[in-house]
Amino acid sequence: MCKLFIMTNTSELKKETIDKLIKASSKSMYSTERDGFGFSIKGDKGVFNRRFLNPIDACLVPKTYKYKFLKQNMNQDGELGTIDSLIMHGRTSTNVLGLINTHPISKHGISLCHNGVVEDSGPDFDMISDNDTEFLVERLSEGIDSIEKHITGYYAFAAYKDNQLIIVRDSIAPLYFTELIEHSCHVFATTRDLLKTVLKSAGLKHGPISELEDNIKLVYQGKDLISQDSITPKGRSSYADSMAEKSLGHSINSIDSMDSIVDYTDSDLDLGEERFLVEIETNADHTWTFFKGRHSYTFHEFLN
Repeated sequence: MCKLFIMTNTSELKKETIDKLIKASSKSMYSTERDGFGFSIKGDKGVFNRRFLNPIDACLVPKTYKYKFLKQNMNQDGELGTIDSLIMHGRTSTNVLGLINTHPISKHGISLCHNGVVEDSGPDFDMISDNDTEFLVERLSEGIDSIEKHITGYYAFAAYKDNQLIIVRDSIAPLYFTELIEHSCHVFATTRDLLKTVLKSAGLKHGPISELEDNIKLVYQGKDLISQDSITPKGRSSYADSMAEKSLGHSINSIDSMDSIVDYTDSDLDLGEERFLVEIETNADHTWTFFKGRHSYTFHEFLN
């Protein structure tokens, strides 16, 4: 499946640390996401995007190609200045391979990275890519209500729009959350393992990891979370469901893999976290009940 890694405040980190985060993310994602890697940075010079067709080439400052006749493996737009926040994306293609479809997809002053598969029922528009993620970019330019009205399928995405960082997750596409211990920064990723691996490789300590609440929109202005709202997705589609194995890593009817179920530890189960995080209850009959928004799922505990 595609994977996201998002940091809301990197202003306290050195560029060498940012480079380690980018390299660690692309390396960690490369085992399954081999169809491209990109990142989007917001700083004092606006939004800067860089995309790599080969994820193992990803870095903050790429090497210069010595020979102009070699096939270009990277492109970029914008100018790199300070680094205030960061979005990264590893791609498993569900459509056409190529840099044009590698995230971030940029249009209307929006740069967006997305995990999932979506379809659009809104007014026609001119496509600049062959990627369904562009549907989200187009509708987000009209407002989140346009996504709720016109987009079917499933999605977790992060986008820069109007100098803000917007993070959205529906009830299907996974997204996990933690905080850095020594820095004022919220960090999000598609899997728990990705959060742990990337932060550890950069020498950054983090707190408990929890799953975001279903159907949520978070908006950051600088390092501050300025709004937190519920969304009402239009619903799934048969096409998106058919692509779930490739885009999510499991069929649409599979709630969680067993690996993610047994990965919970006492330190992760801080039920006092903010309301957008998941809650878990251990039952007397040796089952776990996972509460996610309005839904709950019960699993049997492994016993020796």
